[in-house]
Amino acid sequence: FWLAQVRMDLGEDAVARELLLRLAARVPSESTELRERVATLLDELGPAPTPADVGDTAADPETDAGASEGGDTSVDAPDDEGRPSADPEAETPPDEPAEDEPADGVGP
Repeated sequence: FWLAQVRMDLGEDAVARELLLRLAARVPSESTELRERVATLLDELGPAPTPADVGDTAADPETDAGASEGGDTSVDAPDDEGRPSADPEAETPPDEPAEDEPADGVGP
């Protein structure tokens, strides 16, 4: 319950709504006070946004960080495993010296 309140305070309404809905499903019917508190917070959050509402803001060029500045945001996007994407034009670090070659600063 308190975690949902914190999420609301942080402006994470969708997360708070999901937490409250899961809590409401698990609260025993005897716990009327908790049920009322959950219902009150859900009322404060209002209705969940529809997919059309979400789609409208996603297509808005003002909310797209890359579109307003003309930058390519795909380079910094993480890959499927959460790592930053590799830039194919970036310099690659030098390879380790071969065993038969002396390392920099090491000489006869």
